[in-house]
This record gives sequence, C-alpha cells and structure tokens, in this order.
Amino acid sequence: MFKWTPIPLVRITAIFCAGILLGIYKFDSISFEVALFCVVAASIFYTGLHLLKSKFRNLKYLAGLFGFSALLFSGYVLVLMRTESPKQSNILNLTKTILAYEAVVEGHLEEKKSSFKTTVAVKRIKTEEGWSTASGKVNLYISRKTYRNNLQWGDRIVINGMPQEVQPPGNPHEFNFKRFLSFKNIYHQQFIQGNDFVHTGVSEKGFFYYSSRARNYFSSIIKKYVHGDDEQAISLALVIGVTDGIDNELVNAYSASGAMHVLAVSGLHVGIIYWMILLLLKPLQKTTKGQWAVAFISLFILWSYSFVTGLSPSVLRAVVMFSFVAVAKPLNIRSNIFNTLAGSAFILLLYDPYLIMSVGFQLSYLAVLGIIWMQRPLYLLYEAKSWLMDQVWKITCVSIAAQATTFSLGLLYFHQFPTYFLFSNLFVIPISFVVLVAGIALIVVSAIEPIAFFVGWILQWSSKILNEGVFLVEDLPLSIINNIYVDVFQSWLIMGILASLIFVFQYRKIQWLYVSLTLALVLSAVRWGHYLDRTSEVNVIVYNVSGKSAFEVIDNEQSIFVADSSLLADEERIRFHIRPNRLYNMVRETKIISNQDSSNGYKVIEYLGKSILIVSKPINNFSKNRNPDFVIIRKGAMWKAPQIISNFPQSQIILDSSCGIGQVKWLKNQTSIRGGEFYSVSENGAFVAVL
Repeated sequence: MFKWTPIPLVRITAIFCAGILLGIYKFDSISFEVALFCVVAASIFYTGLHLLKSKFRNLKYLAGLFGFSALLFSGYVLVLMRTESPKQSNILNLTKTILAYEAVVEGHLEEKKSSFKTTVAVKRIKTEEGWSTASGKVNLYISRKTYRNNLQWGDRIVINGMPQEVQPPGNPHEFNFKRFLSFKNIYHQQFIQGNDFVHTGVSEKGFFYYSSRARNYFSSIIKKYVHGDDEQAISLALVIGVTDGIDNELVNAYSASGAMHVLAVSGLHVGIIYWMILLLLKPLQKTTKGQWAVAFISLFILWSYSFVTGLSPSVLRAVVMFSFVAVAKPLNIRSNIFNTLAGSAFILLLYDPYLIMSVGFQLSYLAVLGIIWMQRPLYLLYEAKSWLMDQVWKITCVSIAAQATTFSLGLLYFHQFPTYFLFSNLFVIPISFVVLVAGIALIVVSAIEPIAFFVGWILQWSSKILNEGVFLVEDLPLSIINNIYVDVFQSWLIMGILASLIFVFQYRKIQWLYVSLTLALVLSAVRWGHYLDRTSEVNVIVYNVSGKSAFEVIDNEQSIFVADSSLLADEERIRFHIRPNRLYNMVRETKIISNQDSSNGYKVIEYLGKSILIVSKPINNFSKNRNPDFVIIRKGAMWKAPQIISNFPQSQIILDSSCGIGQVKWLKNQTSIRGGEFYSVSENGAFVAVL
C-alpha cells in the first residue's frame, strides 16, 4: 500500500528529526559521550551487516535497525553540540558580576514600540578582576529616545552593565519567551540607553555583514520610490522580507483574511522567481549545455535572493529545495518531490537542529507537503471550461491543500481560523505576484530614475490594492473564528484525523475511515474532559503585568476582569499576558471593571461567599471587623502596607505587579513584617487561587 523505497530521504530525515526532538525534550537523558559511542557503534554494525546482507538476506532488517539507530543518535548528538548553555564560558554559568562586556552585533536592527532590538554575541567580559574571554548571546533593547542610529551588523561594541537572564512566563499559560529564545541559544537580555554602549571602531565583515548591508540598501530603494506607510511596509515584506514596519492593524487584517503566508518570504516567492528564470531562459533549455547554464544561473539568482532577504529559514528551505530541482534537470534525474522536500529539511537541520521548533519552519514544510500531496488529485476532480476558471480552480486547490495540512498548527499557535481564506487567496496570490515582480524590477532599474519612478508607482498601487482587498475581507461578517483552544496532543489528533480521511480516498481502504473515526472519538473525549475540568473550577488570578494592576475571577466560561484603564486600552499586552489563560479556561464572556481610584481608596468584590479587597491608596475608614479573604495591595498603598497587613492578619495578602521590586524589598525589611505574610506578584509571578 505505501512504498518507502522511492523516498529514502523521507525515512532518513524522519528518523533524524526524531533524534533531534529526543535531544530537545530529553536533553540530559543521555550524556554526549554515550550518545556519540552509540552513533559510532551503530554505524560500524550497520556497515558490517550491510556488506553481509547479500549472503544472509534476513540481515537486511537488522542492518536497517542499526542504520536508523545511528541516524537517531546523530540527531541527538547534533543538538548537544549546538546547545550553548552547558559550556563553562557561557555567561549563563558565570557567578561573577559583569561590569561591562564586549560583543559583536549579530542581528538586524528591529523597530519596536519604544525601543530598537538586536542580538549581540558576547566575546569578552569585564569583572572586578579585569577582562576575560566569554561567550553567549544577548537580546539588546536600546531606547528609541536616546538611540543614535549608528549600529550595524558586525559592529564590535562595548556595553556597560550586566545582562539579565530571561525570566520564565509570569502568568499561567503565557507564551514561554524564555524557551523560545533558548532555541536560538539566547539566554539573556538587556535594556540600555543610547549612551550605554560605545563602538570599538572594529567591524567583523563576514557573510552576514554583507547580507545585512545588501538588505538595507535594497530596503532604501523601495522606501525611496514607494510612499505610504502601509504600502511601503507590505512592499518591503513581500519583496525582501523586512517586516518591521507592519503595524498590528495590518497584521490582524492579513491574519483574519487567511493571507498571512504572503508576509513571510517563502516558497511562494522563491517559486515565482524560479518560474521567471525558467521563462526568460527557455531558449537555452533545448541543449544539455544550455540546461547546465540555466541550472547555474538559477542557483546564482536564488541564493543571491536568499542572501538579500537575510537567509531566513523559510527562504533557505525553498531555495535548497529548488536548488535540488535545478540541478536534477540537466542530470536527467526524475527526482521524487517528497525526497527533494525531505532532503532540504535534512540539510537545514544539519545547519541548525533547533529550526525544527520554529513555527515558520513547521508551517512552511507542512504547507508545501500539502500542496505536493493533495493539489494534483484535487485539481483533477474538476475540468474547467475556460482559462480563467482553470486558474481560479488551480489557486483554490493550492489553498485547500495548504490549509488542510497547516490547519491544526494554525489552531495550536494562533487559536483562530480564517473563514474566507479561499476567497482571499484568489486575489492575494495574483496581486502578490505583481508586487514581487514589480519589487524585483524596481531594484534592477533603480539606477534609471524615470523608469524607477514608474515601476515604483506600480509597486505602490499594487500594494495598496492588496491591502484594501485584505481589509475588505476582514470587514466581512464572521471573517475569523477566534479564541479556539487546542493543545499539542489535540493538534496531533486533528492531523491524524485529516491524514486518515485523505488516505481513505487515496488508497480506497475503509480501514482508514475507522482510524479517522477512532481519533475523532479520542479528540472528543479529550476536549470534553478539558471542558469539564475547566468549568468545574473557580479561579482567582492576580496577573503579572509589569507596572500594571490586573485581577480576574474566572468561573464557568465567564470572567470578571479588574485592571488599570491604561492596561485595558493596551490590546497587545492583554493578548500576550491575559488572553492565553482565558483561552485555556475557555472564557466566552468577560465583564470589565476599570481599576480607577475611588474616593475611599478601595474596591470590594464579593463572589461565591468570598470577599476580595483591592486597596489603591491608604485607607482609614474600612472596618477592621470585616475580614476579606484576599487583600490586593496596589502601588499607591504600598507605603502603608505594614499597617494594612497588620489590620488583616487572617487574609491572604497579595502585592500586585504595579508594586516595584524596590518597594517589595523595602517592605521585607520592615521589622513589623514577618516572613511569608504576603505574596509578591512582581517577584514570584501571577498569584492563582482556586475558590
């Protein structure tokens, strides 16, 4: 039924990926020496048995087992080799105070709301004992108010102060930014002013330095000829992968319309470029020498494009895959597309095994897998009567195929589903093609200003039409189904259900229908179990949102949310800190109460026989005879906290995240305060209690 023989690279890559995942999730289960011994031993046994299998046919299965074992442990060893945290030189393992450190800029400068962000690689550190060699990476945030716009990739700089270790999530079910950065071997961050670093006058001009300079140069060309913030942002994103200028409103519109895939330079863009190369060089493909010329020109242009776009994982995946295709043609090799896809993944994971944890990497490969697996059978189901309908049907089939394989990951990572993705892709893909072609043409003719102005005008208006179309789809009723909670196990079950249904039609075996139904029953049971578990509890949460006060009671799909007015107006912080816990607890309706200071300085919330007192400033008229179950102290009442604590000895005292670390330390030093009398959200993360 299913033949592995034509796709050996799929088997090899699958086992290799399993080894990588074993290394990531069970990092300390096997030592490096033992794992390396297993690789060597399994390789020796595989080689020996492979040589003997011609005499003893039954040995081929044993040889295959040792071969797979060698691949599995190779993936595990690669993860250990590429992980920086255990190294003694890494600043993560230093106990001395760092006064300053010398580092090299290893990232593009990204614009944030109040800062510029980049990544630096530590080379030396200064302690009280002087300078010494060290290693590690730091996410560096520079205040927009004091930044002097003088930092480039490759610059060697000296930074004052000590980087702080990235903290784990401060709220339940919040995105684990610390774990996300650890996949990039980044364990520290630092917020500085523009005068907290100085240039050494030295720049390391390596491969990525010139890639960054090329990216900045071509960005400046597009900015010169394309006007309008949104038009400029989309042009930069689609042509060279610069996404800094895309605001939240534009991102939400593309997300709601199911067109997010065009904002990341990926297989769609590289495929268009490769198609253009083949179209322009079609006369050369009639001879063998001409085919080799086309292959070399294709490789040069594709890798040059990936160089300009900053060598992102999605671009690298597509370029490696199309490089296989380009070389296979003059060799007259009929390469299996599944082998090509698996081979590109294998090469990229050899370069960086942690790419397997990248959302973009996962979505990109699943989308391409869906297209090469399902698009052709879907297309053959209907024969269009005209060229236009044929093109519409082709795009529709591509959209369905890509959406089917990425559907579960979309629910897992983004908790939403765009209902009009079929309609939006009918105009998003063709217009994206125009934007990309116009953008490349603009870069080519930029030296000839009259032509560049005309091409820039085309690029600007095609980007504007694309944006307007996306906003139009977003405004349609029920354009997006939101707030869908799916965990990792449920996501795998959904994948299994869809794959089984596809196998039913592909192999015409009723057994796959039984598999699909079984998985659907398991999914239903898991989701019902989660629903009953969440709706049977009443939770009180004091969230950890730096400098803000936020408190919520969650009960049976409903919540009461009390927060500062400034936080209520900040959708981005609510989405990051608060929304994940609401999704997990399946909250459908939220009653919002602004935490404005009342004249008496406090608020009292009664719920299910429990009393919650929120103190905003010193209070004198609150009856000591009342014994609230919880007392939440805000920043304005901190200097009277010892008195408040003594007035309510039976209450659970919580200092919310509006109280600074300095205030908490002051309170701990008060002689009237005994250890364990209060819970500090700023220090310990969100406070959670079950009523």
